[in-house]
Amino acid sequence: MYKTNTSLDKLGGAKIFGWFFLLIVSFSGFSVTNKGLEKPDFRKPFKKCREFGVKNGRSIVIASDNDSQLIILNNASSLISIDPFTKLEDWRTEIRGELLPVTVSDKDSLFFIANLETNTKLNTSDEVKKEKGFTLNSISLKTGITRWQKIIDGSQQTEIKIFQHQYLLFITVDNKILSAFEKADGTLRWNKTFPDSISSLGSTIATDIKVLTENQLFRIRADTGEIVEEIRVENNSAKHSVLKENYLILGNSAGEVIKIVQSKGKSRISWKIKTGGSISNLTALSGGVLATSLDNFMYLFSPESGKIKWKRRVNGRISHSPLIFDNFAIVINSADNAATVISLQDGKVVNQLQIEGENYFSGISLVFKNFLILQTLKGIYLFSNTDAECP
Repeated sequence: MYKTNTSLDKLGGAKIFGWFFLLIVSFSGFSVTNKGLEKPDFRKPFKKCREFGVKNGRSIVIASDNDSQLIILNNASSLISIDPFTKLEDWRTEIRGELLPVTVSDKDSLFFIANLETNTKLNTSDEVKKEKGFTLNSISLKTGITRWQKIIDGSQQTEIKIFQHQYLLFITVDNKILSAFEKADGTLRWNKTFPDSISSLGSTIATDIKVLTENQLFRIRADTGEIVEEIRVENNSAKHSVLKENYLILGNSAGEVIKIVQSKGKSRISWKIKTGGSISNLTALSGGVLATSLDNFMYLFSPESGKIKWKRRVNGRISHSPLIFDNFAIVINSADNAATVISLQDGKVVNQLQIEGENYFSGISLVFKNFLILQTLKGIYLFSNTDAECP
């Protein structure tokens, strides 16, 4: 591990820039530790304290422990751990291949998948065949040192997803093959192929995971892959879902939010609500289920009855998942330069932050120490309350 003053170099390629903002949601579950710093108050005014990548090009946050480091992708080939207060690097790790937007972490490790293109010379001619594969990687969040790496087969069209539960990582390939790997050393525990495409993965208890496909909901033993229960789910066109022990809530492209109750291998619709646009995100909260729709509205539903507790219109379509922090939702969209803070209790707008007019948001926000971090086309902006000192 080393420390050095650094500037964040320019990231090439709009494609990489666009999707990496989606990864922040996987890392926003850490608790905030203040070390003498108070978390931001979202009812108070904010000011911009610091920015990264604005003068030298774009840089993208992909992880944070909310304590001392941000993990930033730089030049599409380097992961950098940086302290935003001092701008000092803790470590830098070079990546072989291009990272895919399927990254998760726990308190110790960062898990990511990178493509791995190899050239194979054919026996019958001088022709070189390019073959596509992937690597599943684990690196230390403290040092950046690679702990293990595993090869995953797949074609160029392969779609890969990653989900973590307890001490296992679950990888889907082509939306039909599900594999379980141990976090500690990457050991493959089991593989299972499903007849239909996998819509989502989730868990409600420590021993099991739930796999939702186009036509069925499976409850599976996490350790062995054994199917414990199968429930038929008719006409499932869900793009987003909330999985619970005895029910699931689905959101689809037709703007419907549907609660399906499960019992003895069967399912039935408990309630169905129609919104004005495709459902772009569903989030389970203690006070209900938060849905964002492309009709420019946010809705908070009662999971028991489907009754709308409140709805709030925002400026533009909500294409990114809102940041949920304390009793607030921070809402951004890629067509606007203003972030809106909404109270989850009553849906009222309590605050708004704005960036320069020729800029716009390109990803999900996060909280780091006393900072609210907003990611934009031009770079990373760190905001704090106006009554707090900037470092």
